[in-house]
Amino acid sequence: GAKPTTAPAGPRGGKVTVKTELRQPVIALAWPLPTAPAQRAKVMSVAALLNGRVNYHLKGRSYLTTYGEGAATTVTMLVEPAHDESIDDALEAAERGVAGALQWLEDEEAQSVKQASQAEFYQSMEDSFDRDTQIARQLARGESIADNVQASLTAIGQLSRDTARDVSREH
Repeated sequence: GAKPTTAPAGPRGGKVTVKTELRQPVIALAWPLPTAPAQRAKVMSVAALLNGRVNYHLKGRSYLTTYGEGAATTVTMLVEPAHDESIDDALEAAERGVAGALQWLEDEEAQSVKQASQAEFYQSMEDSFDRDTQIARQLARGESIADNVQASLTAIGQLSRDTARDVSREH
């Protein structure tokens, strides 16, 4: 049987324990994803920064994905420990990566994060089922695709260390 592991989700978060059979242990860190395109782009950009810093501290690997729909959507970082890394060590590495990420971010790194976020945004607009689903959801909510794209690109372009800190505090 699987032994569930829990950890605090943050100052406004809680704990979630899921008992399931897994081939290997995994840690899931999730943050609410806003529905407003500009805020969503900011949160995704900061999540990408955090993911990079967690990977730096981790022997295993971490990656981002999204779960849910509408107001219940989260951006989730899945952290997979290496075979010689305990779940506790991986959790400690993830905590170090998240805690130190915003102190590490300086102007040069902010430019790099912007460029990576822009590239990821453009990649998300390539022909795919995910892109089509995202567009269908926006249209169903009566949103303008062009306005959403512009708002996202503007938000990414204005990303700074202070903006990243604000986003991390709010989400």
